[in-house]
Amino acid sequence: MFDLDATKGRESVIRLQLAPMIDIFVLVIVFLLKGTVMTETVISNPELVDVAKSESREVTELAPEVYITETEVHFRMIEEVIPLARVGREELDLADPLIEKFKNYLAQSKGLSETGNALMHVNVVADYRTPYKTLFHVVRLLRAAGFKAMLFIAEGDAS
Repeated sequence: MFDLDATKGRESVIRLQLAPMIDIFVLVIVFLLKGTVMTETVISNPELVDVAKSESREVTELAPEVYITETEVHFRMIEEVIPLARVGREELDLADPLIEKFKNYLAQSKGLSETGNALMHVNVVADYRTPYKTLFHVVRLLRAAGFKAMLFIAEGDAS
């Protein structure tokens, strides 16, 4: 017991009010639950792609997919398969009809996205033997078309 009012000779007990604190914790828990996004992304692994291995535990996001094999690139969002030779040119042709198809895809997809940016990234699934130069040319093509970010997909359990 504490003597808070010594002049009157009465003792007061200081008590912790739990009701407001419980209310605040409930609000924090509701805020955290509503702010958490839980999704499961499934990426089909093509037969000709042996995906790289990684120890990273990052989560992939639902996005259009690009598969790079040893001979071709499959752009799943526009259902277009092109040979690597067409993508691997040193000079990027901005008048390429493929870039126009990507721009049309992005223009149509923006209406489906809540933020307008959710569909501006691409999941890139490449064979682990794919040369860096090939990845560079594919990413350059996608950026020229208007995609903002590339997420490179790898499987777990790297040795």
